Amino acid sequence: MQAPANLHSNVRWTLVSVYAITVLARTMVISLIPVLAYGVLGTAQRVSEMYLIASLFGIAVSIALPRLLHRLGREPLLAAAALSGIGSACALSLNNTGGLVVGLMLHVLMVLTFENVMSLYVMQHVPRRALAGFEPLRIFLAGASYGAGPWLGIALAESVASGMPLAISAGCAAAAPILLAFLLDRTRAAEAAPAMTVAKGTDILRFWAQPRLRLAWLLTTIRAAWWAMYVVYVPIFAIRYGLGASLGGGLVSLGSAFLLLAPLWGRLARRTGIRPLLLASYGACGLCTILVALLAPQNAYAAAGALMAAAFAMSAIDGMGNVTFLRAVRAHQRTRMTPIFTTYRDVGQVGAAGLFAVLLIFLPLPAVFAAAGGTLLAGAALCRYLPRRF
Repeated sequence: MQAPANLHSNVRWTLVSVYAITVLARTMVISLIPVLAYGVLGTAQRVSEMYLIASLFGIAVSIALPRLLHRLGREPLLAAAALSGIGSACALSLNNTGGLVVGLMLHVLMVLTFENVMSLYVMQHVPRRALAGFEPLRIFLAGASYGAGPWLGIALAESVASGMPLAISAGCAAAAPILLAFLLDRTRAAEAAPAMTVAKGTDILRFWAQPRLRLAWLLTTIRAAWWAMYVVYVPIFAIRYGLGASLGGGLVSLGSAFLLLAPLWGRLARRTGIRPLLLASYGACGLCTILVALLAPQNAYAAAGALMAAAFAMSAIDGMGNVTFLRAVRAHQRTRMTPIFTTYRDVGQVGAAGLFAVLLIFLPLPAVFAAAGGTLLAGAALCRYLPRRF
């Protein structure tokens, strides 16, 4: 018996709304954490070291999550994500080195757990034929949270109370599992949920043996590393060069809000093809990011303009999503290859944090933007190997 259309609509709106709330739990503090860390630790290099520790922890969490989901199920892990968000806010409110490290690690645990569990809910409750309509709505609401959260978090900390964005983040984390429990249809929730696949060594070898999968992974890892740089070092850049933490949060918010342009980039890609659009976007983002390094010591506002131009170019790359992987992976290998491909997030974050921690020992802050821009130019060069029919 087919479910009524309004049931599908209610489930869809529940999932996208709860996903947007989990994103807001993340973004309310995404710019605040590097600002707090810079104030406590004193140098961008030490902030990089802190993020490197948290990123390595994130890799361990990513490895363990599929097994935990298989053994415990989704509801206990949703509760664990909520508790991690609350614990992160409490630890960060201590405003000391230990609290920052613990708070950031719990924040990473919350983000990864919510992402993985929400993906399972989507796979269970949204039919494959309905994904084309579901994804734009999910991206749009998530884009609103990405756009509002970074600026709002710092603005509230400066104008209302330092703990206000932490409290809102914790509240959003706690609200997500409660809303899912109350709003999702219990009959459908009782259906068997898809399990997360645990990648094996042979799957990794099979993945790396396919050039198109390697290329998709490399390009997406470069994208993830750029965003890891952006959300951490743009607020530090704003403080270091006299623009202020609030403007730094605004730059992160505005750059993230370009995600709302994804449907427009999709239309352009259908006209021009994905390959030329990605090649131009990687190149433009790389050049503009390098320009930030050149302008920052001379004119911080001009450097901020270059950052916005880079984020605009990055929105075209984000707008294509993971299409390079989806078109490269064979249908019968998709289940096994997807967990390997999604390691791009962790590798991008660890790689960025490690590289910048080393660079900042010897070079000033603009070197971060120069290095990040260089990786984007390398990505543009790699785009030449995408199939021409893309």
